[in-house]
Amino acid sequence: MRKYFIDNLRWLDILMLIPYHVAMAWNTWDEPNYIRFRSSRPAASLIVFLSPFFMPLLFLLAGTSTCYALKKRTPAQYICERASSPYSSLSYVNLNDPMEKGRVDISEYANSRFIACFWSL
Repeated sequence: MRKYFIDNLRWLDILMLIPYHVAMAWNTWDEPNYIRFRSSRPAASLIVFLSPFFMPLLFLLAGTSTCYALKKRTPAQYICERASSPYSSLSYVNLNDPMEKGRVDISEYANSRFIACFWSL
């Protein structure tokens, strides 16, 4: 039986991520960010308030969901089910991203038509 409270906590937690990441543009501790605005104490307070909650809650919910899933299926079935989902291939691409590992120099793409077109929007 599906536990709807877990689903509700998960989407509420993911909704908390949106104001958290938006507020990072106004942080007061000069942490580098993609977009930087002048410092704002209310935005920084929002970041400090939300920081201890959202990631630990996501890990807790993932563990709880796994616990409930393993009550209905064997570990082998669970692993096969997770490995066959489309998200497993996305996580593989994410973990093996050549730009993250420093194997690709972004300056190679400096004259790319795509990047020029993308940044001119």
